Amino acid sequence: MRDWLSSVECSKELTLAAEYGKRVLALRHCSVAYDSVPEALASTTWIDATRMDAVSDALDALCQAVFADAEYVNELTVLQNRALQWLRVDRAPSLLLHRKEIKAAHAGCTSRC
Repeated sequence: MRDWLSSVECSKELTLAAEYGKRVLALRHCSVAYDSVPEALASTTWIDATRMDAVSDALDALCQAVFADAEYVNELTVLQNRALQWLRVDRAPSLLLHRKEIKAAHAGCTSRC
């Protein structure tokens, strides 16, 4: 991971992925300071392979993430980011979800859960 963080080419690829709205999966295989990770990567869900006993466990977790319902994951990520933004600004009422958004989120969750 440390080599990746210092790579100019990897940084360009991450920037392009973020610009084009591509899904990024982060597989962490060693300790890394969270504040040294670019925002586009820090805001994704990490697969923490440092705690896994075997390479096969890490690969299984990666495969599950790759084949997860990307649209559903994206919807959940959007909702999570909105919730975090709401918390960062002291729970501003103007950032609360509207009734239609709540119903849509609930319907999406119920149809997949």
